[in-house]
Amino acid sequence: LFSTDFVTKIQTNSAATTSLSYIILLAMVGTVAASLVFYRLVQETSPLFAATVSYLMPLTALFLGALDGEPITFFHLSGMTLILGGVYITNSKIIKV
Repeated sequence: LFSTDFVTKIQTNSAATTSLSYIILLAMVGTVAASLVFYRLVQETSPLFAATVSYLMPLTALFLGALDGEPITFFHLSGMTLILGGVYITNSKIIKV
């Protein structure tokens, strides 16, 4: 990070400082919110269910990308199907380990 002109941009461009502040705020709020939801899921369900929820993050990213105009291909849909299938099998009572 410090081998780039990052420090110079922050010192000379007031919009860069504002942008960095918003990025830090978004990262902190997002991390805190995600942690609180995860801990709540562990309390109210099982640790297995809470862990499988993390597999839904790529689906959320794909959905947000589609809202931004990114194309969704067959490979995306195939991956979504595999992820959702894995989460379903993990949380269902079909397979008992």
